[in-house]
Order: sequence, then C-alpha cells, then structure tokens
Amino acid sequence: MPTDWNAIAAYLEQQRLLLVSAESCTAGEVAALMARMDASARWLQCSFVIDHPGAENLVLGVAETTIRRFGATSEQVALETAIAALDQSSANFAIANVGHAASGRVCFAWAMLAAGWVRSSTETRLFRGSADEVRRLAADYAVEQLPARHQELTRREQDELRRRFA
Repeated sequence: MPTDWNAIAAYLEQQRLLLVSAESCTAGEVAALMARMDASARWLQCSFVIDHPGAENLVLGVAETTIRRFGATSEQVALETAIAALDQSSANFAIANVGHAASGRVCFAWAMLAAGWVRSSTETRLFRGSADEVRRLAADYAVEQLPARHQELTRREQDELRRRFA
C-alpha cells in the first residue's frame, strides 16, 4: 500500500510538531520529501545536509569522541546528530540519519524535545538497491516512521511523568 504523505503532513501539523532533519546518508532527500508534502512550511523548520566525513562535528558539534568510538555510521552518531540538530534549531522533533548508501546500511534517530527533556529512538536498517535507491528508500522510511516514533516517544514521556509523580 502506498504511503499517504499528506496524512503524515496532517498528523505533524495536528501534533504541532516543528521538524528539523540532519542527513548524511540521504543527502537532503528527507527534507526534499517533506517539502513536497502539504503545508510543509508549517511544520518543517530546516535541514542540515552533512555528507562530508567530520561535518557532523564541524556543523552540528557532534563529539569527535563519539564518532571515533562508535564509527561515523552508528546509531550513537545518528542520535547525537539528532540532538545536535534540535540544539541548533527551535524545532521540537528531529530526524537524523548516517550511513553508507552503497552498502545499504543506514542508522536512524528520531528525537523529541518536550518539557526540557529529549526522548529518542534509534534503529539500523539494511536497504537493497543502488546508492540512489538506498537514499530514496531510507528517506521514505525515515518520514513514514514519524507518526509511530512520535507516538512512541510521547508514550515514554507520559510513562516517565507518571512514574515521577506517582
């Protein structure tokens, strides 16, 4: 079943999300996909395309120690990239990815800022196809996951608040 991109756009607007993307592997495909969706100016704030090795550190301030310890294409670097994108913007939700399109391995991070806390989710996926196909598939996946990841992070936020104030 094809993805209903406009339903995702409506969800983002309804939830009052303001997005930032930080893309290494997808080279701007996530932002381009979102910009083609209905009313994107209401919920897409900005995007960082960080394709050169070390750009995560130079542009967003991702720690060099994280990159050295876990590797540039790791969930840890994707997560730190998402959090850094939130820090460099006024967005409240971030999508980040790092990876190597030729190998098909892409690491994703989704991060949400709420009440001064960051909640996050990461995942590594292997896509098959040419480098261009992998970039497109990875971008589609990152955006398709937005509602589910937002719901997951919102549930975790609510669970944490219940525990804290129970």
